[in-house]
Amino acid sequence: MASGSAPATPLLYSAIAYKDTILTEHTTAAASAAASLAHLVLGKITHSTPQKLTYEHDENFVHYIADAAPSSRQADKLSAAGLTYIVVAKKDLGKRVPFGYLVEIKKRFLKDYDPERTGFATLPAYRRCLQRPAQAAHGAVWYNPCGPGGCICQRAGRAR
Repeated sequence: MASGSAPATPLLYSAIAYKDTILTEHTTAAASAAASLAHLVLGKITHSTPQKLTYEHDENFVHYIADAAPSSRQADKLSAAGLTYIVVAKKDLGKRVPFGYLVEIKKRFLKDYDPERTGFATLPAYRRCLQRPAQAAHGAVWYNPCGPGGCICQRAGRAR
């Protein structure tokens, strides 16, 4: 490993989507196939009932949490109808860490984007980062589960 470089992460791709529209995503440099895999799975997800599932493909798992109506901002029932939190990870990582990651990004995302007040259908697609209004100007990292080399969301213009 080169000096100063981040260790490889078993989380290859991560995104938050409204139905089949990606709102924010992060991918590792060598994981474009993982992004394609996630997009295929997104097309199969229905939001008629809440789902927490895993698909297997070669050496990877695609894990996701999909929310269904009604949306709620109650801490124990936090959900936003139509949103999916998805991660593609190496199979040897198992399920506990990726689902823990998904639960955490869901919690943090819905803290900033109130599910009862945000029109997720009107948000633009493929933004590298959905900014925190109060902290975006300071370049604050929204969530960094993978260490210094990878995060799902940073201030726009500083995406890695």
